[in-house]
Amino acid sequence: MTKAKPPHAFKLPPGFDAVLMDFTREALREQPADVYEWAAQYFKAKALDEDEDEKHAAASPAPPPAGGGGGGDANDQSGKSHVRELSVRLEDAFFERDAERTGKLFAFLIKRTLVENVALTETQAQYILSTPSLTVDAAGRMDYHALSTQEDILRQIVHFQTTGHDIDPPSDETLVHGLTRSELRDELALVFPKHEPETTNHVPLSAFREALEASSVQFSQRAVNLIVAEATLTGKGEVPYKKMLDEHRIFELARVATALETLGKR
Repeated sequence: MTKAKPPHAFKLPPGFDAVLMDFTREALREQPADVYEWAAQYFKAKALDEDEDEKHAAASPAPPPAGGGGGGDANDQSGKSHVRELSVRLEDAFFERDAERTGKLFAFLIKRTLVENVALTETQAQYILSTPSLTVDAAGRMDYHALSTQEDILRQIVHFQTTGHDIDPPSDETLVHGLTRSELRDELALVFPKHEPETTNHVPLSAFREALEASSVQFSQRAVNLIVAEATLTGKGEVPYKKMLDEHRIFELARVATALETLGKR
């Protein structure tokens, strides 16, 4: 009796698992009505990107011979590879925390991911979180795709990872634009009530940002972004500004933001 031959064992093409993972993640995020049409456009865009990369590589000058100072090109390619790997790693980590598949996460979850998944310190994570090109929406969420795809931000993270650059905790004598804790509290205590719909000592997050920007303190954009990102939120999505003022939380964050201004320039 002749034994039946076992079915042919097919092997997945190299890189197929990564391609499928990226495709699945984007499909879940976009929720396309016509999956076939969306998939066609998705892979067409990917193919065009690959063509551009190949053309760029072909147009690049050949590396100099050994001993002729060719290390720069190798280091540059290594750096780009590191950035791409970091982008995928971050996107996957953010996506895993995004249970609702909205493409957004609360700012504290973005910060936690930066600390737990890419080993940044708290202040390094605050530097990334307060990047002027990133914004926190009225619900306290951030578009994590904007973070994981911006090359400047990714390179800054790599810089932190490779150099360990960080800030020293501000001393007790450090002021905020020449103001002490009490002076800053008193100044902002006059501003926030003008932005609250009712006298509850709470304001919506968007009004909280407007109040900071309208104050005479002249906070930097990084300071405003950091204070908003780190703001305490109630279940209604409001900021208990009086509590934050009484605890001098805004003062402490503003001092950190001042130190962060120099962190990325080292």
